[in-house]
Amino acid sequence: MIKALAIKELRESAGLMALASLGMVWALAGLMGVNPLRYLSGGYVAPDQSIAFVNDSFATWASVLVGGLAVALGLKQSAWERGRDTYYFLLWRPVSRRVVFGTKIIVGVFLVVALLAVAIGIYGWWASIPGKKPAPFEWSMTFSAWKLALALPLIYLGAFLSGLRPGRWFGTRLIPLAGVFVWVFFASAVPYIWLFIPMLVLGYFGVLVAISYFVETSDF
Repeated sequence: MIKALAIKELRESAGLMALASLGMVWALAGLMGVNPLRYLSGGYVAPDQSIAFVNDSFATWASVLVGGLAVALGLKQSAWERGRDTYYFLLWRPVSRRVVFGTKIIVGVFLVVALLAVAIGIYGWWASIPGKKPAPFEWSMTFSAWKLALALPLIYLGAFLSGLRPGRWFGTRLIPLAGVFVWVFFASAVPYIWLFIPMLVLGYFGVLVAISYFVETSDF
């Protein structure tokens, strides 16, 4: 039953995953200097002097594309199911509510982290090839990108919680998502890993407790 639920979530998330993946491919192509729009414009193409993962636009693209995927997946796996009345079917399966929603969350977190991890791996591998960047490269330079990979699933969970909660879309319903955005922003701004990790853990704990509460008490 769990396998069937996971396959359902993967199948229904394929469209969003494909869009986000195409966006990351385009972003990586630009970072690697092969963006065709630069050449189609007929203008001068200046050599890329940025340092991979340090002062380039990788973090910006990852935040927009993978963060957007996290928000879209979280809302789709929760609010969209309610809108289609799918819960009447899912919650009558011979498994508990926690298993149903836990499977959804595991699949969603996996997709968000997997996309960013693959992007980091591909871009890091390319940057490590001699002659590709006018600067030395060490894998330790990907530290900020991996911090982002740890934080973005919290955005996903905030969107998931917002989809579960009752309320007006232009009122209180999106408060969890907005709160998580603020929390992740401040956590990511912390330069010390020994403080960043506890802040993330506290954020994950609070959101997961809230999700568990609404899963058990909501009348779907």
